[in-house]
Amino acid sequence: MTTTTVALGYVDCDRVQRIRVQQGDAEWVLDLTGTVETHDPMDRVGGPYRVHAYVESDGDQWFLFSVVDCAFPLRDLVRGRSWEDAYETYIDWAAEHRHIVIDESDFGDYAVETDNPTCNFTSNGKPVDTDSIQGGPAKLMAIEF
Repeated sequence: MTTTTVALGYVDCDRVQRIRVQQGDAEWVLDLTGTVETHDPMDRVGGPYRVHAYVESDGDQWFLFSVVDCAFPLRDLVRGRSWEDAYETYIDWAAEHRHIVIDESDFGDYAVETDNPTCNFTSNGKPVDTDSIQGGPAKLMAIEF
């Protein structure tokens, strides 16, 4: 068996039809064509399960993240050089797309304007609640054009 390594660089989602990754025993699919039937994990159908969004970033490792705030959390696929790099990219993206930014009326609950805040911040300084964010590595199985 011959192993070939390729540098992916930027993944142009305008040309990509599907990205398949595996996390544990579960197969996850980002289907941009709408032709592959995918399911939410709680459907108990055995997958493949649906990835809801792709967060483009530099790197060659793949991660699945979600904001676990309901029974069926949205799963987002992120690339990064490391888990920490992907997490930071996801936090910045989720602040705009997954409603994790702390409302100004709740700043007191998180001590945002003190020297010891109990929250995290995006790379541009927005306070965010990251308590319900979960993520882990995923193995790239295929990119279909």
